[in-house]
Amino acid sequence: LTAHLQQYLANQSTRLVKKRRRACDIAAESSHPSFSKWWKLECVRGLKEALCGMPLWRMDDHELADHLPFEGMQESFELPDGTTVDLSPELFRTPEILFDDDDTPDPSSSLSATPHDGNRPHESHVALHKIVHASIGACDVDIRKELTANIVLSGGGAQFPFFPDRLQREVSSLIPSTFKVKVSCG
Repeated sequence: LTAHLQQYLANQSTRLVKKRRRACDIAAESSHPSFSKWWKLECVRGLKEALCGMPLWRMDDHELADHLPFEGMQESFELPDGTTVDLSPELFRTPEILFDDDDTPDPSSSLSATPHDGNRPHESHVALHKIVHASIGACDVDIRKELTANIVLSGGGAQFPFFPDRLQREVSSLIPSTFKVKVSCG
């Protein structure tokens, strides 16, 4: 258990904690809404870390299903309520959005209450590898080669299996072959 959870449970006499695989079952007659919200987010985080991933190249669902599970990945994840979530191609589609290079308008811009300003272009989704390429291209020519060899990812999404390899492959396809691309997780 995390130190935060142990401290929280130490102050509550109505708690029962039982270790079960990767999750803990917590039963309580009453719990604070902030704890319930935190616990739900922890369950989703555990599911994401256990089952979500990214293929090294774009695949359709049938092709992806033939390759699952990837080496070292779990085939299922048990939620605290006993529900089992099985590995499926849909769990790979969510992170795939980062590399989706079609210029689909941002859904939040179409839901806004204000009408579209003719002088301002519609916002669109730009693929991550294109953002990296544009950022490197906006820098001084003398440091571009060094920048491509030192791309560092951070944040929870960067921990998806094969994410650094996929970004490296996608960026490499956009830059001259004389540049060495190296992506690492920070």
